[in-house]
Amino acid sequence: WAFGDELLTHSNALSLLPRTPFRDAAVVLMLVHQFITFGFACTPLYFVWEKLIGLHDCRSLCKRAAARLPVVVPIWFLAIVFPFFGPINSAVGSLLVSFTVYIIPALAHMITYRSAHAREVTITTVFFSIQFSHFTVFSSASSTH
Repeated sequence: WAFGDELLTHSNALSLLPRTPFRDAAVVLMLVHQFITFGFACTPLYFVWEKLIGLHDCRSLCKRAAARLPVVVPIWFLAIVFPFFGPINSAVGSLLVSFTVYIIPALAHMITYRSAHAREVTITTVFFSIQFSHFTVFSSASSTH
């Protein structure tokens, strides 16, 4: 490893690399990734908050964006207050990643489809039939040539 020993005392690996256009592009791409990930990660919080305040069915993007500010501002505040929390982030991540990736979605699926009626009217049956019909069309089209 070129910078392995230096990373023991520096948590930012990109700061150790020589300043090149490739490193700068990597930093910009990581920032874009962070903004997109923040949006994806906060979407469930937005939905719950909008349902709580009664704006979930609102079609106005401006109202929904304004309603999301009470969710975003505390998260930004915590990010500014604790900008470098590598050890804390590692500990929390190692404890919660499997919970948030595997357990919560499985529980949400079981709760959502706990009744027979919910399982009957699910979109997955429609999606499966559309997907299966596409497969049938494409496989029959490919077999004719």
